[in-house]
Amino acid sequence: MDRKSNLFIILLCLIMTSTSIYGQLNVQAGVNNSSISFSIEGLSIETSSLIGFHAGVNYQNKIGNSIYLTPGLIFSQKGASFDFSFGGTSEESKLKMSYVDIPVMIKYQSNPEKGFFAEGGPYFGILLSADADGEDVKEDFSSLDIGIGAGVGYDLGQFLIGVRYNIGLTDLNADPGEEEGSATLTVLQLFGAYKF
Repeated sequence: MDRKSNLFIILLCLIMTSTSIYGQLNVQAGVNNSSISFSIEGLSIETSSLIGFHAGVNYQNKIGNSIYLTPGLIFSQKGASFDFSFGGTSEESKLKMSYVDIPVMIKYQSNPEKGFFAEGGPYFGILLSADADGEDVKEDFSSLDIGIGAGVGYDLGQFLIGVRYNIGLTDLNADPGEEEGSATLTVLQLFGAYKF
């Protein structure tokens, strides 16, 4: 078993051990607006956003006065639509990527019943698939995407709505040492959640 698989198991254990009878299970779903920032010497790539969706669960567990630990397990579609311009020619392409994301958010909400909240923390993404115009390109990308997320929202009682911005910190290239440049993901998420 490789190091990335071990990390995935550790994070799943973190999610399970952070839950308690005092916690709150939420089912979350929403829309992703993602893009990729490319920095490759000698190649100009103009990116535009790609729309996808995400869905999964998170568990809100109180750890202090108005402070909650909210780990989650989310299926998330990411990627970008972009134009390659090189040597006087151009080509349009869409890169569609699927991840299992494990966000570990610290959330502040002064009123536990309803009201505004703010959250932030790291996320860990496990790449499930990568498709470029119908071609499987998963092997070209790193299997792990690590970043930070921050968001705000409003708790309506039984439901909550919010927006979160995720910034990838790791290079998406499978072999970053062999590439001149880097690529990172950014994702804007709009979501709603139902509280059980």
